[in-house]
Amino acid sequence: MDLYHAGNSVKEFTPISSDKGSLTPKKLAELQKENLRLKQELEILKKAMAILKKGEVYHTPYTDYPAAKLAMFQFIEG
Repeated sequence: MDLYHAGNSVKEFTPISSDKGSLTPKKLAELQKENLRLKQELEILKKAMAILKKGEVYHTPYTDYPAAKLAMFQFIEG
């Protein structure tokens, strides 16, 4: 009765089992949503790295690591 009035269904809390454990459908949906968000962030970072490489790294010879680090920081900061 409490689940009915709370707007939740029993199916929402029924575990999905596998050999590695079990998840509720609600938890599975949350994990899928988080996974999608992380994939989107990864794509954004890949694009940012491509811009950095094309705009700075491929066109500049660096004498050492500190010089490269400083040049990239200045490129990012504008």
